[in-house]
Amino acid sequence: MQWYYARGNDRKGPVEEEQIRELITLNVITAEDLVWNESMGEQWLPVSEVPVFATVVPASASSPFTATGGELANGEITRSARASLKGQWGLAVGGMLLYMLVVIVASSIPIVNTVAPLLIGGPMMLGLAMLFLSVSRRADPRVNRLFDGFSQFGAALGAYLLVAVFVMLWALPLMIGGGVALFYVIRQGGDGSAAEFPVWLGLLLALLTLPVIVATFRYAMTFYALADDAECGPLEAIRRSARMMKGNKWKFFMLNLRFFGWAILALFTLGIGYLFLSPYMMTAIARFYDDVATVGGVADG
Repeated sequence: MQWYYARGNDRKGPVEEEQIRELITLNVITAEDLVWNESMGEQWLPVSEVPVFATVVPASASSPFTATGGELANGEITRSARASLKGQWGLAVGGMLLYMLVVIVASSIPIVNTVAPLLIGGPMMLGLAMLFLSVSRRADPRVNRLFDGFSQFGAALGAYLLVAVFVMLWALPLMIGGGVALFYVIRQGGDGSAAEFPVWLGLLLALLTLPVIVATFRYAMTFYALADDAECGPLEAIRRSARMMKGNKWKFFMLNLRFFGWAILALFTLGIGYLFLSPYMMTAIARFYDDVATVGGVADG
C-alpha cells in the first residue's frame, strides 16, 4: 500500500509502508507527523495513532533508535548513518572542519601549544560526540554543539586523562616484560645482537599494539556516554563504555574496517575525500553507540 506523509506543510510520497517505518526509526518522521493512504478517505492521522506505525515510534526522543545491545548489523549501521546525513552533509562537514581547525590552531600557538591541546582535547572530543549524536539522531543538530563540551569542562578533561592512563596501564605489563626480554636478548646476543635488535624491537612493538587497540576500543564510547548523561561523571562514563564494548570490540573493529577502502580512495583526492569520510565515520560510530547503549551498566575501569 502506498503512503504519504507530512511534516508541517511539506507533503511527500507516495512511499512504501516499510519506508515510512524506516523514517520513523531514523526520527525523520516523528510521532506527531501526519500520514495518509487512500483507504483513510480525507483524514490524515498522526503516526502515533496509526497501529502499523505506532509500534515503531521511539519511546524516548533523546534516543530515537531501537537499541539491540550490539545485534544490529554493521551494514545497517552504515546505511542508517548515510540516511541520517541526508540533507545534513554541509553541517556535518562544517563541524568536522571546525573541529580540526580548532585543534590545529591550539597546537600551533607558541608557548601555550604544549598545554592547550591537553586542556581542550577532552571538551572538544565531548563536543564532537554531542554534535554527531545529534546528527545521527536528527535531533536539532547545530555546529555550535561542538563547543558544548566546555560546559562540562571538568568531566571532559577528567575523562580524557583517565582514558589515556587506562590505555597506558593496559600496555604497561607488555612494555615491562618486552623491555626485560629485549635487554636479555641484547646481553646474550654477542656479536649478533645488532642484527637481531630490529627484529626483536619490531616484535615488541607488534605485541604492544594489540593491548593498546583493545583498550582504545574498550573506552571508545566514553565521551558518548558522557554526552548522553552529564551526571554520570568521567569514571562512570568510562565504566559504561567498558560495559557497552564487552563482546562488541570485534564488531567495532569490523565497523571501522568498512571505512578502510574509502580511506585509501580518499588519498587520491588530495585529502578532500576525508572531509566527507570523517563525518560519515563519526555518524556511524554515534549510531553504533545508540545500538549498544542499553548495555552501558557498571563495569570495571
